[in-house]
Amino acid sequence: MLKRIEAIIWPAKAGDVIEALDREGHSQGMALSEVRVYHGKEIINYYRGAEHRINFVTMNHLLLFVPDDLVNKIRGVIEVSAGQGIISVSDVSSLTDVRTRADIHPLESASNAPSTQR
Repeated sequence: MLKRIEAIIWPAKAGDVIEALDREGHSQGMALSEVRVYHGKEIINYYRGAEHRINFVTMNHLLLFVPDDLVNKIRGVIEVSAGQGIISVSDVSSLTDVRTRADIHPLESASNAPSTQR
């Protein structure tokens, strides 16, 4: 069974997390995006003499699909390298390549992966 691992981490730690996952050989198929997270308390910034009230902070959202047996290892790598944040793990019933409609495995070697050329 596949698992979906999502982590919300500080942008300053994203590079450390990616490097740590790469060292462990688990960076293939990873997605990283910028998200805005509700902070819960108002932050006041001053820019060019004007006051700006901010309720959202910029974070990074990391997404990986992994086999069951690697979840604890990858979660540990993210926890150690990120320092703080949120990690979520959920079940995935299937993963399909949109172009070929083939079921795919998240850790296939590049030689076995379907070609992306058209």
